[in-house]
Amino acid sequence: MTKRFLTFSVLCMCSCALLFSARIQPLVSLSAHYSNAETSITGFVDEPTAVSHFRQSAGQDPLVCLGFQLTSVNLDVVGAINFHQKLSILPDAQGFLWFQSQASLAMDTNSPHLGYAEFRYKGFLASLGRRNLKWGPARYDLGLSSEVPFYDGLWMQYRFDQAYGAWWYQLLATDFGSIHQSDAFPLSKQLYAHRVGFENQKVRAILGELSMNWGPNSLMGLVPFGVWPSGLHDTANILIEATGEILLGPSRLYGSVIVNDRTLFGIGQSEKLALGGMLGIDWHIFSGAAFQKQQSFTLAENTFRTLEGGLSLGLECYYTSNYLYTGKVHEATYTALLKQFAYGGALYGDSLAYYFGFPYGPGSLLVQALLDYNMEKLHLSALLGVLAKTGASAATLQANMDMDENSLTGSSYHLLATLHAEYRVNEALQLMAHLKHDWNMHSNADQLEFGVGARLCWLGIP
Repeated sequence: MTKRFLTFSVLCMCSCALLFSARIQPLVSLSAHYSNAETSITGFVDEPTAVSHFRQSAGQDPLVCLGFQLTSVNLDVVGAINFHQKLSILPDAQGFLWFQSQASLAMDTNSPHLGYAEFRYKGFLASLGRRNLKWGPARYDLGLSSEVPFYDGLWMQYRFDQAYGAWWYQLLATDFGSIHQSDAFPLSKQLYAHRVGFENQKVRAILGELSMNWGPNSLMGLVPFGVWPSGLHDTANILIEATGEILLGPSRLYGSVIVNDRTLFGIGQSEKLALGGMLGIDWHIFSGAAFQKQQSFTLAENTFRTLEGGLSLGLECYYTSNYLYTGKVHEATYTALLKQFAYGGALYGDSLAYYFGFPYGPGSLLVQALLDYNMEKLHLSALLGVLAKTGASAATLQANMDMDENSLTGSSYHLLATLHAEYRVNEALQLMAHLKHDWNMHSNADQLEFGVGARLCWLGIP
């Protein structure tokens, strides 16, 4: 995989440099951080434990990031590889496995974590490859959230500007297949989305269809404007999402609702209701010079959220029913893979590692307050929320779930708090600190994680 990526990168850089008036620059980032999170697990390591620990490690900033960025008027080509602290599974004298961190670097097993080409011309935009994607005006989106580390596929969009506003159409196609065929790793799983949107200076409105396809006929989602009700196909799980956003002076009001097509169109009387909703408001109190962050390669939907510095306050509420994101088979669930990794001859992985939309999954109610202070040298972001979560999970097939469709009875309640701070010493050096707290009010379990670090960025990464 790495050899193919390097070969492809060299060919792309050479071809684009010849065909376009392009500027090529390297991406180099060095990060050092300390966290109180566990780096070793004492005791026997089963598959869920190993996957959870690896996901936690993979979510931290890489110690080293190496790559390149090619930029021209109409084309960007980006590729990068992360290096993390090496994790190993070691046997003890009794033959039990122990999960430990090693004092050496290892290439990210999902390398490259970033590799795409983006082409822009007037109202047309196309991005092909691996990168992070984000829909919606809120911190999370019910359809497509940036909580998934990356998506492999195509984002294609065309915008029609009119005197009264602009219309746009978007086609998204991503693949989540795996090299290992089993119940936990579907051989073929694709997510397609078709969206139509309108926006002017005060209002944005979007209607979209998401289709999780697997098995035969899974390429039908590539048909532009095609809507294929799941009632006509046994290998499709379809959700319909509507999103709106209104700008009211320094404030904005936004919301969305998502529902499965079988319920919306009355297909199948025994179909379980899959429903979700979100409502939010934020207020930009004052403006200032914006903090110069590390360059983000996330392809995000345009919203009214301010890109200026200053102080913003917000309040958001999310609800997901017990059957949202679930499926009759594992391939139908709205979940992304944590790609496989192997240590000590053991193969691990988790096909249900990340939800595409709301990160807490089905059976959830979250109310959270947000604060964002963004100035030239300092960036602070804070969150305080209360989460009610039932036992609903996409890991359980719908036939094995015996829950009320909408009720959150029996939920466990969590008090969530996060604080993230970044200070820019100069153009090359940034200092970071974070704190994350999760208190389960039901079991009185308390998880507190904090860390500090520094990032040295050179050349391509500001």
